[in-house]
Amino acid sequence: MESKYTIPIPKVHIVTNLGEGWIIPKFVKNLQEQTGWSVGLELDLNAEINYFYPYYYYKQCDTLTAAFFTHREEHPDFEHRRDQWDKAAKEVSLRLVLSYFYSHILEPYGLTEVTTLPVDSLPANWSEPKKYVLGVCGRNYPSQRKGRKLLKQLLEHPISKHFEIRFAGYGWGDLGPSKEYKDKDMDKFYKQLDFYLCTSTVEGGPMSILEAEILGVPTIAPRGVGFCEDFASYLYEKSNLHSLVQVLEKLVVPRFKLSDYNKKTWAIQHIDIFRKLVDKRIG
Repeated sequence: MESKYTIPIPKVHIVTNLGEGWIIPKFVKNLQEQTGWSVGLELDLNAEINYFYPYYYYKQCDTLTAAFFTHREEHPDFEHRRDQWDKAAKEVSLRLVLSYFYSHILEPYGLTEVTTLPVDSLPANWSEPKKYVLGVCGRNYPSQRKGRKLLKQLLEHPISKHFEIRFAGYGWGDLGPSKEYKDKDMDKFYKQLDFYLCTSTVEGGPMSILEAEILGVPTIAPRGVGFCEDFASYLYEKSNLHSLVQVLEKLVVPRFKLSDYNKKTWAIQHIDIFRKLVDKRIG
């Protein structure tokens, strides 16, 4: 099979049963199509790596070994699966998982990597989505209680590449272009947003939180300011850039990570991870 990739592909044998279940065979066939790796229930001692998909097919062998760990069974009737999980975790050369939750559990045993998966419904021409739109509104006061300093810090932070901020009102100056709306037209401002962001340090309200929430726009607001804690969808620590970024990382960044959940990226991740494993052995 002619390689689709410029990086060297290690010789890997996937140990699994293609006739068992529905989701595992589908993933294995996708990986096989992308890489040309062999598949079967028996070990291939001529392979550089025997890859057990999933972990419960693990058998001791003299080659490098890797296992895909789905989830650790907790039901009392599945003690045998827990035993298989524990044995494979202790003995394989490399552990592959889908989440950081399980990577943290498996890392004490040795080399562990997190991978994506191919999403069937992802269009072939799917690319990074449009940026999130965050809204800020109101008038800026000499006291700076509307949080200009925090907004400036946010716009200078790397996470800002994932969104744009649209301003309504006046006094935002160099932070970005702002548009003034009449009270009766403010719904037009809110309805173009993915999230409304409040960066105030002191407020009686703010009314913008109520307006956005009533129109179905989730709001991000500081703790300890007016009635933000009573109505806002997401809270961060007042005037704290790190805390605000943590909230945005959970809301904004995941959408952009989804573009990696396709067949090609998934295969390249495996090739790269396995290549490093083989090179480490050789080195």
